Amino acid sequence: MLKVLLYNWADAFDPAGSGGGVTVYQRNLIKAFQDWEEVEVHSLCSGTSYDLTPNKPPRWELCHRWQGPTSVRRYRIVNSGVLAPAHADFGAPAQVDEDQTRECFFDFLKKTGPYDVVHFNNLEGLPASVLSLKQNFPETKVIFSLHNYYPFCAQVNLWRNEAETCSGPSDGRRCVDCVSKVVSPTTRRAGYAIHERTNLIDLSDTGRIARWTVRAARLFGRLRLWNARARSSLQSRDRAATQFAGRAGRIVRFINENCDWVLCVSESVRRRAVSFGISPQIAATSYIGTKAADGIETPGFARKPSDADGTLTIAYLGYMRRDKGFFFLMDALERLPKALKARLRVVIAARISDQTTAKRLKMLQCDLASLKHWDGYRHGQLDSILQGVHLGIVPVLWRDNLPQTAIEMHARGIPLLTSHLGGAKELCRRPELVFEAGCHDGFAERLTAIVRGEVGLKSYRDSVMQSPTMGVHIAELLRYYTSDSHAVRGTAYVKRS
Repeated sequence: MLKVLLYNWADAFDPAGSGGGVTVYQRNLIKAFQDWEEVEVHSLCSGTSYDLTPNKPPRWELCHRWQGPTSVRRYRIVNSGVLAPAHADFGAPAQVDEDQTRECFFDFLKKTGPYDVVHFNNLEGLPASVLSLKQNFPETKVIFSLHNYYPFCAQVNLWRNEAETCSGPSDGRRCVDCVSKVVSPTTRRAGYAIHERTNLIDLSDTGRIARWTVRAARLFGRLRLWNARARSSLQSRDRAATQFAGRAGRIVRFINENCDWVLCVSESVRRRAVSFGISPQIAATSYIGTKAADGIETPGFARKPSDADGTLTIAYLGYMRRDKGFFFLMDALERLPKALKARLRVVIAARISDQTTAKRLKMLQCDLASLKHWDGYRHGQLDSILQGVHLGIVPVLWRDNLPQTAIEMHARGIPLLTSHLGGAKELCRRPELVFEAGCHDGFAERLTAIVRGEVGLKSYRDSVMQSPTMGVHIAELLRYYTSDSHAVRGTAYVKRS
């Protein structure tokens, strides 16, 4: 029996969907592993569960809050010294090492193990020093999936000041004032403690987190907001920069010294990780699987290039965030010639961010053939949302590793029009379906060619990457889990009949 622990800061069965695409992936993994013989899966989350009484030490316990597969034991660490997600504890030294949480994690492994494999889908919510578990459990394989740039970037996305893509921490100076306003850890913990008992907030909604944690802090009399620039004035910018630069170096060292494999979700991510110091000997590209791929034999085969009336239906999924390219997309659509807009049907599935955006959508709707807005969505609604969609838009402005939204559309046979940044372009592998990130004219040129039929979407299937099914992906993971060398060969596991 192969015993596997899957870690993600958010619980995979949190109905609020905290953690975004990585949580969807973890949930898919847990469910898919149920089909494989001789594999036992447990899960752990950390960084968002806190007691109302402050300063209590970390502890681990079974998680009974939300229903999941009965055969899977789901655990959580309460009162972690590292808050999650990363923005909640921006650049804190505890993200690298924190004694109490590290020892709590090791105690958890000792009491619930031994585990053959510990697979980290991120490190948020734990100190990176937990990777040194091999010192206590030398037979355990350590796998780290790189879904974002957290090891190298305290902001996670290599997206500076919510305004521009960033090349990395370098000497740390650009990191010091990257996040202009931070909610104090004390306030965050109070907010999480309230959430724990009321379920009033979605932990993936940073705006609502900020509002609720402020209210919670007032209850406790501990409201403490500070500006990152003010904080940097208390300690010299040079010292703060050194801490940020050292953070990346220390986390990379923990990874290189302890991980058997670093599984990068796209080739773009693998190259970036190696450039930041991850050993190329342990870095491998591993495209994640999705349940949707089980129903599509050949990507692109099931989709018509347009409707009979000459209109093209395009879709945007995810968040109304600048880094995700949503506001770029709004600007780009508004700038299109009216004749072109009249041939577009637009589907947007993203929670409304503010009333100004809501008004912009209504105004844009007047020029389009149609606009349908889903104010947020659950993963189970995707088939309905994407019904009749001809083209998915992935307009990211940051080096998005490989958006789950892109994977979901691609797996359903929907061609993608993507920016040149990140991993989404690796799915379509068609230069005529890629535009320069942030370039309105480039986007308009590509979209115009598609609407006019100058880019053949029917031939999309001839060049695209096949979307891995969960079965194919699990089989690949098991080879990484059981290989004795970096040749990726291991024990053969079979699916239950």
